[in-house]
Amino acid sequence: LQSRAFLCPRVADFNSAARSYRPIPLVSIGAVNVGTTAEDVSIMSNQPLEPIGLASYLKVQNRADLGEAPVSNQMPFDVSSHVSAQSHIARSMLQRLVEDVKVYAQQVNDLSE
Repeated sequence: LQSRAFLCPRVADFNSAARSYRPIPLVSIGAVNVGTTAEDVSIMSNQPLEPIGLASYLKVQNRADLGEAPVSNQMPFDVSSHVSAQSHIARSMLQRLVEDVKVYAQQVNDLSE
């Protein structure tokens, strides 16, 4: 079993709009060298599995390629008239859901090779 004496990178706030990654100077902890280069940061920021050649095993297909209908940009249900959906917080949550459904539909439907 390898030493777990060094810190593992982790996301502290999944709701943040942006994250900063930077190279960390190489240090030795026992027999383990720990650090990140500018190349490591670039790979982890864009395609973390690129070093193992994952792209050669994948084929991107859109819904039309799979013979599936486009994803609807409308909510599949309407709970806005429910008594519990009348508060300010509930209305803002429902509005966020409506916007998220539209964004998701656009992302999935616009997927191409």
